[in-house]
Amino acid sequence: MERDQDANLKKKVADEMEFVVQCFRCFKWRYIPTNERYEKIREHLLECPFYCEDTREWRPSISCDYIPDVTQNERKLWAFDKPSIPQPPSGWKRILKIRAEGGTKFADVYYDSPTRTKFRSKIEVERRKLEKFSFQTPRPLQEDYAKKRSPTPSYDINGANDGSPTSDFENLWLNVDGFKDKVHDWWSSFNEKGKPNFKLATKLSLLKQKLKEWRKNKK
Repeated sequence: MERDQDANLKKKVADEMEFVVQCFRCFKWRYIPTNERYEKIREHLLECPFYCEDTREWRPSISCDYIPDVTQNERKLWAFDKPSIPQPPSGWKRILKIRAEGGTKFADVYYDSPTRTKFRSKIEVERRKLEKFSFQTPRPLQEDYAKKRSPTPSYDINGANDGSPTSDFENLWLNVDGFKDKVHDWWSSFNEKGKPNFKLATKLSLLKQKLKEWRKNKK
C-alpha cells in the first residue's frame, strides 16, 4: 500500500509540474503559466534578469510588493534549472522526467520531435543544430534525493591508475601556466546578486562560458 501511495504521489508531481522564476530584485518566486514562457525566460536569464513586472503580460497589477506566489517547503519537490538552456526548435518539445527517489540520477531529459521520435542524447541529434539542445537536468533542492555515484578512477598516459577522480584532460588544464590564477580572476569578477543558490548557479554558468572561450582560443 505504501509503495502504491509513493507511485501515485510521483505521478501527481509529474502531472502537476509548476514553473516558477525568482525575481532578481525582491527574490520572490513568481508562477509562469506555460512551459513555453518559462523556457523563453530561462534561455535569456543571465543577460535579461527576471523581475516581478515581467509577469504583467498575464498579471497586469503585479509588483514586488505582492506576497510570493510560492515558498520553498517540504510539501513540494523543488528542482533548480540552470540558466541559458536554449528553447527547443520549432515543433520540438523538451521533456523532463523525474526519477523515483533513491535512484542514481534525479531526472532524465529527452526531446520529442515533430514526428514523435524521441531523442535522449546529443549523439542522436548531432545532425541538427546542437546549440538548440541541452540534456542538462535540474538540481533537486533535496540533496539526498538521488544517490551519489562513486568517482571513476582516471589513468595517466601510461595506463597506470592514479586513484584520482579527475580526468587527464582536466589535469592538463591545471598544468597550463597561469590557469589557476585565471580561473580565480574570472570567479572574482562575477558580482552576482541574489540568494546563494541563484548566485552560485549563475556564477558557474558564467565560468563555464569563460572556459569554453579559453579552450577555443587555445586551439
